[in-house]
Amino acid sequence: MNFLLILLVLIFNVNGNNEKFTNPWVWFCNTKGNKCQRELKIQISNQTTFNSLELCRLVCGKYAGLWPKPTYSTKLSKDLIQIHPKNIKFINLNIPEDTNNLLKEMQNIFMENSNLKYTTCEYTENVVKINFDFNETDLINLNPKINENYELKIFTEIPIVYVNISAENIFGIRHGLETLSQLIAVNTTSNYNILSMISQGLIKDGPKFHHRGLLIDTSRHYLKLSTIKKQIDGLRMNKMNVLHWHVTDSHSFPMLLPNVPQLAQYGAYSNDKVYTLNDIEEIIKYGKTRGVRIILEIDTPSHAGNGWQFGEFEIEKNLGELATCLNYFPYNLYCLQPPCGQINPMNDNVYVILEKLFRDIGKVYENKEYFHLGGDEVSIGCWKTNKDVFNYIKNLNVSDTRMGYLTLWAKYQNKIVNIYNKTITNGNQKVIIWSSGLTSYKTANKFLDKNK
Repeated sequence: MNFLLILLVLIFNVNGNNEKFTNPWVWFCNTKGNKCQRELKIQISNQTTFNSLELCRLVCGKYAGLWPKPTYSTKLSKDLIQIHPKNIKFINLNIPEDTNNLLKEMQNIFMENSNLKYTTCEYTENVVKINFDFNETDLINLNPKINENYELKIFTEIPIVYVNISAENIFGIRHGLETLSQLIAVNTTSNYNILSMISQGLIKDGPKFHHRGLLIDTSRHYLKLSTIKKQIDGLRMNKMNVLHWHVTDSHSFPMLLPNVPQLAQYGAYSNDKVYTLNDIEEIIKYGKTRGVRIILEIDTPSHAGNGWQFGEFEIEKNLGELATCLNYFPYNLYCLQPPCGQINPMNDNVYVILEKLFRDIGKVYENKEYFHLGGDEVSIGCWKTNKDVFNYIKNLNVSDTRMGYLTLWAKYQNKIVNIYNKTITNGNQKVIIWSSGLTSYKTANKFLDKNK
C-alpha cells in the first residue's frame, strides 16, 4: 500500500508540470480556397503566418470569417492594426435617457465579448473611436417589423481608427457592434497578447427574414436561467432575434405566479425548478440588450396537465376538474404523446385562473404585440372522457361529431383570446397558435376571428 501511494505521488508530480512550451504550429491563408490552414512553422516559407486561427481569418477571404455573412456588400482591407481595450472610445450622443442606457448596455456586451477582456495586452497608443448614427432614437422595444439593417465603416489615420455604425434604430446599431467584434482578434504570444483589427472596411448588411428564431421547451426539460442566457448569447452572435419560450406543457408547469402559485406547486418538478416573474423579467431584459425578443407560450387547451390538477385536490376552493384525462393510459387513446392532459373548457373556473395568469405575466411581459397560446393537438378522445363536454357536444345536435368538438375548441380559443386582450393589452392585439385542425383554411375562416 505504501509503495502504491509513493508511485501515485510521483506520477502526480510529473503530470503537474505546467511549464509552457514553444508552439511549433502557425496558420496561413491558403489563397486557393481562401481558407486558413495550419502548418508546422519550419515547413512554411514566403508566407505571412499567424499564431491564431482568429487572426488568420481576418485577412483570409472576402468575409474575414464573419458570420453570418453580410447580405449586401463587404469590402475589407487585408491590413491589420494593433489596438488596446483601454483605448476604445465610444462617442457620446444626445439621445433620450432610456435609449442611452440601452446603448451603454450594448456597448458593455461588445467590450465583454470581443476578445477585449485581455488585461495583459501589449499597450499601443492607437485609439479606436466608435460613433453611432441612427434616427429612431425613441425606439427601444423590439417588434417584428423593425428595420435591422446597418452600415459599418472603418478607416484609419494613424494613430486613430475611426468606426462609424449607422442604422435606423438601436437594434441595427447592435448588429453593427456584433460585426465589429468579429473584426477584432487576439494574437497570443509567449509573453503577452496582441489585439488586432481590420484597418479599413465598409459593410452593408441586414437580415433576409424578420423572424429568425429558436424554440426552447422548459416544461419537458427544465433549464436554468444561466442556460437560457447562453441560448440568447448564441442567438446574439448569429444575429437571430427571437427566442420562443415554450414555458409550460402537460409534463410540468414551472412558472411560479403570485396569483395562482398552485400551478407551480402541483406542476413543477421541484421547488427549485421554477421561474418567478422576476426571472422572466430578467430573461426578457437580457434578450432585449442582445437584440432578441422573447415570445412566451402557455400551451392550452391541449398539453395542459400537471399543475392543473390542484382544482380537485384543494377541495375547500371547490374549483372542480380544471384539466381532464390527466396522465391517462394507454396514452394513445387520449393524447398524441404522454403525459396526457387537456383543459376542461366547460369549467368556468378555468377562465378565472387564466385571467389571473395573464394578469401576472402582463406585469413583466414587454412583447405585448404577440403571445403564444398553444392551441395544437387537441384530442377528441380526451374530451370525450369528460361528461360535461360529452353532453355539450350531444346537445349541439350536429351530425358530424368532429365538427361539434371543433365548435367547442373554437369557443374556448376565442374566449381566452378575449381574456388575454382584456387583461394584458387593453386592445385587440394578435396572438399566436400552432397549426392544427382548427387552423386549416376552411375551419379557421368559419371559427376564428382573422383580426386576432
